[in-house]
Amino acid sequence: MRRVFAYLSLVVFIALGILAYEKRHAMRLLKSHQAIKEDVFEVVIRDLLPEIPGKESGRGVIFLSFAEDGNDHDPPDDFIARFRNLLVEIRKVSLHVKDEFGTVKDKQGQIGAIIRLYDVDKQGFFKRTARVRFYFWAWGQESYLVHLELTNTGWKVTNVNLTSIT
Repeated sequence: MRRVFAYLSLVVFIALGILAYEKRHAMRLLKSHQAIKEDVFEVVIRDLLPEIPGKESGRGVIFLSFAEDGNDHDPPDDFIARFRNLLVEIRKVSLHVKDEFGTVKDKQGQIGAIIRLYDVDKQGFFKRTARVRFYFWAWGQESYLVHLELTNTGWKVTNVNLTSIT
């Protein structure tokens, strides 16, 4: 009888552990599409920022755009606030200007770049792809397809494909 009770207790304990793990994992999946998109875009930006010349080469400001419909839209303030601790300054796309050559600058003339975040495609419960374009000037653009996977610690970039460059 004791043995049956011990086995039953063990099974219940294991089942509760599995349920607790699945609940944590399921809560990540229950986030809204917008929240998942913002989380994915944050990981993409942090992963790709080293590819963009920083302050030492004159590109000290990055302008972010949510461009799902092909037009530039400012990200929410709380999304921009996620990047306060970076060496490169992150701003909303509406704060940029372009000179006669199409070079991206801020209103004080500091050269920068635009990161356009187009969309996030769902590739199953735990995988996403994101389309991103960097715009430096009229003939200086790069497009990427970024593959991500949801891990126990959050979204992680698994592969980055350069899809076009001008």
